[in-house]
Amino acid sequence: MLKSIDTKGFTEWSKPGIRAQLLDINTLELLQDFVVEGDDNSLHILNAVSPAFTASFPFTRWVVNNNLS
Repeated sequence: MLKSIDTKGFTEWSKPGIRAQLLDINTLELLQDFVVEGDDNSLHILNAVSPAFTASFPFTRWVVNNNLS
């Protein structure tokens, strides 16, 4: 995703980690918000990096009100 990086700007390193994040394959940019998609039989919340967020009542209410018929 990067063509080059100047390592002089990094003087301290922390433990490496993996963060699942969606990539828009058309623009090659990371998506910064969640994505809700599905069909008549299923509904999926994508790019949700916080389980607590997806389990919150306000978010659940928004999903139901805006994505279920």
